[in-house]
Amino acid sequence: MADLLIYARPDNNPYDPDQSKRGHAKGGIVVIQETGAPWGGADGPPDFVRLTITDRTKAQVIQYIDRWDQLIDFRVDQHNPTPNDRYDVAVIAVNKRASDGFGGLTRDKVETYLNGWNVTTQSAGQGEVNTRFFIGQVASSSSFFEADVSAVVFAELSYDSGTGVHQIQADYSATSYNSTAVQARVESLANVVSHANSVIVYEVGRAAMLANMKNALRDDVEEWVAKRMWYFAPSEVDAAMAAGGIVSRTAAQVAPFLLDALAD
Repeated sequence: MADLLIYARPDNNPYDPDQSKRGHAKGGIVVIQETGAPWGGADGPPDFVRLTITDRTKAQVIQYIDRWDQLIDFRVDQHNPTPNDRYDVAVIAVNKRASDGFGGLTRDKVETYLNGWNVTTQSAGQGEVNTRFFIGQVASSSSFFEADVSAVVFAELSYDSGTGVHQIQADYSATSYNSTAVQARVESLANVVSHANSVIVYEVGRAAMLANMKNALRDDVEEWVAKRMWYFAPSEVDAAMAAGGIVSRTAAQVAPFLLDALAD
């Protein structure tokens, strides 16, 4: 027999980049083990339901906790070097399921990450999210600095539309940021021209900035949008909790309530 530990709390947002706010959605399968293996004291009601599938082994149901990763790519629809290096780019799902289209991108999956780079969502649909951004603004974003930049004063000192090089000044004197940390972060993505008295001047090229932003977005989305491929209907979780939170079912009884997460 196989025992499943199933999350029973109300839904958390599985796409929130703040780890402290993320969690298994209600019905999410957390652990599968052979019946008889020990459980921890917290592995049950009220946070979890324990379900024994009486006619299956762990090996026969282990696929219920298979992980699915949202792999993404980018399609540049338009680039206007003048006057301000504007890009219109579609963020698209590489691995949506061909049979039914499930696993495509939705706005809620990526918008928080896009906003962090000063990228604006224009529209979403057909498994892709259409965005617009300006390289100078991307290089002046909270994700660029990996910090809150609401108190940082930015100025674009120059921009060469031919070479794509932007020179940007960031005055962070109104913050308590450590100059060594600021220098290290900016140097990881740009060329530092000068840095004194909490004012740093740096240069970024459009090609390098675009590549760095794409890589960062891939890492963020592919890590945090990953999820289990299957979950149990929340209504069935509630029914199990009402029955005491520790229940037994056959595979046939379970089947109607095992849902495809990619169809959400």
